[in-house]
Amino acid sequence: MILQGRKPIWLQTYHHAGVVLLMWGFIVTRNTAAGAILMMLNSFIHTLMYSYYVMAAFGINSPLKNYLTMCQMIQFVVGIAIVTPAYRCYNEAQALNTGLLQIYAIYLLYLFYQFYQENYKSKKAAKAYHRGRRSDAG
Repeated sequence: MILQGRKPIWLQTYHHAGVVLLMWGFIVTRNTAAGAILMMLNSFIHTLMYSYYVMAAFGINSPLKNYLTMCQMIQFVVGIAIVTPAYRCYNEAQALNTGLLQIYAIYLLYLFYQFYQENYKSKKAAKAYHRGRRSDAG
């Protein structure tokens, strides 16, 4: 994206900068199995996402892009649900890192929801509106 001269949106910047900091925290605090599950879930979603982008680069257009965004949002909800009960098992450093991870994930969920609304819901509504106007005009 940057090599193409395009500026990343806030969601992309926040997401990628945050992941670097949180993974550092995960490694330093030797976080628990819940954190490892989150990393595997995140890796799975990113595998799907980058597979989509590779296909798009080869000209294969898929209507599944909005489902990828939905999967990312589900990932954040599942991640928060998995990590919350594990707090009682954490030491102080792990609890702090996990708390920051959850705050990060909640804001990220909000940003992805906004992105979804702006890019998929509003476009569908606009298409439906224009289809209706065309049939009204005929």
